Formats: sequence, C-alpha cells, structure tokens
Amino acid sequence: MQNIIRCLGGLRDEIKIQDTGKHITIPVAILHGKDDQIVPCEDWVENFPYIHSQQKTMYLSSSDNHGSPAMYANHEQATIDTSFICNCVANIFFNGVGTEDNLDWRYIWYALDSAIAGKPVDKLTFDMGKWSDGQDVNKIKIYLP
Repeated sequence: MQNIIRCLGGLRDEIKIQDTGKHITIPVAILHGKDDQIVPCEDWVENFPYIHSQQKTMYLSSSDNHGSPAMYANHEQATIDTSFICNCVANIFFNGVGTEDNLDWRYIWYALDSAIAGKPVDKLTFDMGKWSDGQDVNKIKIYLP
C-alpha cells in the first residue's frame, strides 16, 4: 500500500523522524490504531527512540465491533468524514471510511482536551465506556515506551 501512495506522489515531501525527532523535547502522545495498515504500529518500534522527549508514550486503540456502530482502529480512526470520496476509494487508499465515533470522543479528542488543559499527555488514562448491553468497549493500551 505504501508503494502505491508513493507512486501517486502522496509522500513527495516525506518527513523523516530521524531528522525531526531530535528537536522534539516537549511531552509527546502518539495515538495510533492497531489495525492501521498504512502505518503499521510495528513501524514505531524502530522510530520511537528518535523522539528526543523524555516524556513520551504511544497509545494503541483496538477495533471493536461488539456494538453499533462498530469502531475501527485503522488509519481513519481520527477522521470523522470521508464523504468527499466514495467509500470504495476510502477503503482502498485510506484503510477505511471516516466516521465520528467513540474513538474520536474518548480517545483522540479526550487526549487533545487533556493536552490543552495542561495534563501530562504521556500519562493519560482513557475511559472508553461500555456498549449498550453493558460490555466494556476495548480498552486503550500503552504500546511504547
């Protein structure tokens, strides 16, 4: 998939964490999805140490289709609307269709609100709530350090 995007010119001005990471000294929270096929979470194992900050954590969400609407922890987990392209194209090129869901409210936006409020973003805890039948929604895990 990454080769297709490069062929289309999608990464023409690629930024390398090896170059930019040494200048990052503020606290860092990386919010990633376990099912991201465009940037697999495993890619971060090698790249995470390039971030110079001593306060850094990579969090990992998991897809959960127990309830409705299901949540997909893929490359589109933070995208709320991909209606500008057809769903087929979004699925092929962006690893999913963007919708507003619990991953936005209780993961992405909660982390942003926490950062704005001055909370330490490298020590966040997430309450993903419960499905309507009372079952817990898949929890957010710490993937790295």
